[in-house]
Amino acid sequence: MNSVRVTPVGIKSKGMEKIVDNFNWNEVRSGYLIKIGCDGSSKGNPGAGGYGWYHSDSLYGFGGSLKATNNAMELEALLSVLKTIPSSVGLELILDSKYVIDSMTKYIFAWRKNGYITSKGDVIANKQAIMEIDLLLKNRAGKVKFSWVKGHAGHPLNEAADKLANIGAVKYGGAKIR
Repeated sequence: MNSVRVTPVGIKSKGMEKIVDNFNWNEVRSGYLIKIGCDGSSKGNPGAGGYGWYHSDSLYGFGGSLKATNNAMELEALLSVLKTIPSSVGLELILDSKYVIDSMTKYIFAWRKNGYITSKGDVIANKQAIMEIDLLLKNRAGKVKFSWVKGHAGHPLNEAADKLANIGAVKYGGAKIR
């Protein structure tokens, strides 16, 4: 089995794993969107955090942090996908986080214009992650579509990503297994 386990340098997460087993990027047709579920979790909010993303048993990733909010881990899941999947590949990102979807499809335009300051004059939460995601999205050649699903409602990609997020919270965030 050809597995690639990547441990990135210079991110705030304590740890991360990405699995790419025999995934043939050449088989992804031009204009086709691969579907990936993304999810984050925080045990305590803030507390032991984890995130996960899932396309298939041969293409997924997860990680975590000792102390993070749920929203920060939701963003880390998206960031990990964008760093892992070649920028030429189109993506349909399936999330249960309206915060992430709205941040990247609605609020980002005003935030850019206002220097990432809210209408109340505060720096936006998770500024670094949002700015990095914004840059990665702008530089992608492949189309990106965001789709919202209700969490814990049985969507297979969301459920798989949720399971990986919880594994990340335990393995890298120190959360206790329940």
